[in-house]
Amino acid sequence: MRELIRKIIHFLIFYPIYYYIWFFFLRQDLLENTLLMAVIILFFGINLIDILIRPMSDPEELKDKYTIVVLLFFLGGPLILLLAFFENRELISKVLPIYDNLLISYLGILLMIIGSIIMLSSRYQLNKHSYGGVSLSEEKEQTLLTQGMFKYIRHPIYAGGLIITIGLELAFRSLIILSIHTLIFFVIFRDRMQREETVLLNKFGTEYQTYLNKTKRLIPYVY
Repeated sequence: MRELIRKIIHFLIFYPIYYYIWFFFLRQDLLENTLLMAVIILFFGINLIDILIRPMSDPEELKDKYTIVVLLFFLGGPLILLLAFFENRELISKVLPIYDNLLISYLGILLMIIGSIIMLSSRYQLNKHSYGGVSLSEEKEQTLLTQGMFKYIRHPIYAGGLIITIGLELAFRSLIILSIHTLIFFVIFRDRMQREETVLLNKFGTEYQTYLNKTKRLIPYVY
């Protein structure tokens, strides 16, 4: 029960409250946009479920340089959305009005839903296999998970997160920030994927090598 309360407090502070402060002081007109606020609420809902599924982070992880980079990327979320909103208002709507279409936003919402299904179902699978997220610890007792989403790609949580990121920016009808945000996400988490694969290869040996040979990282048959 205590952990559940901690998770809810964590969510409230780092999502509704944190994002609202950014929006209120920098772009209050974003708060008045019904569609985009619905998109943001959907985004919050996805992250709330993710927080409830995953275990609380170990404070020791904050000593890791990679974790600090991920945390900074996470803290920059409101700014990225504000820039996407600004881009649409000041550039896209004037220079490329054909792209400034509600259908683009609806496509983005659809991608967010698809990405959340992939990410959350994969997170749930991991928890059922006794590791809350792919642990980088070689001491923790684990079994190699190759079923469900993991049957087709090695990192479905990151794949789902990437799809959500793309969908979120599409919902804001952004192009420049969409490209930058997606690239930053990919670069940051590619390193994480490589580190996890190295640890799992050392842990499971030929079993994991066989799995590597049969699967792609993020996109089946492509990458």
